[in-house]
Amino acid sequence: MIPKKLKSKTRITKKLQQAVTNLSVDVFGLEEKANQNIVTYLKDVSTKTGIPKEELLVRIFRTNLIRSCIYQNVKPLREVPTQELISVFTAMDNGISEALQQNVVKGISTFFDGVSNAHNIPLTHIHICIDTKADKVRIRAFNKATFLEKIELKTLIKHFK
Repeated sequence: MIPKKLKSKTRITKKLQQAVTNLSVDVFGLEEKANQNIVTYLKDVSTKTGIPKEELLVRIFRTNLIRSCIYQNVKPLREVPTQELISVFTAMDNGISEALQQNVVKGISTFFDGVSNAHNIPLTHIHICIDTKADKVRIRAFNKATFLEKIELKTLIKHFK
C-alpha cells in the first residue's frame, strides 16, 4: 500500500507535468514578429492593389509542389514565390539561400502530411489560408472549401526554419 503523503506527491507531480506540457513561451518574440510581418505584408499588398486588406489572404496549397498565392476572397491575384513567403514570416529580405527555401518547402510538406493524416484527406485538398482580422493573423486549414481547423501561428512558424 502506498502512503498518503507519497500518493499526494505523485498526483501533484502528474498535474504539474500536464500543466507544463501545454505551456509555451515565445522567448524570442518570433510569434509577435511574424504576426506583425504578415499584417504589414497584407497592408502593403492592399496599398499596391487598392483592395481592402480584409479581402486579402495568402493561401498555401499543394499540387505536385507547395505553392502559395495572394487571393482577393476566392479570386487568385498572383503567385507568391517561396522567397517572398519566407520573407513574410521571417522578415528576411536578403540572403534567403536555396538551402533555406528547400528546408521551408520540406517543412511545409511535413506540415501538410500531418494535416492530411489527422483528417484522412488527400494532400491536394488541403488549403492553408492566412489572413488578418483586427491586426491579428488568422490561420485556418481547409479541405477544399470546408473548414478543418484553426492553426496557431507558432505551429506554422516552426516550419519556416
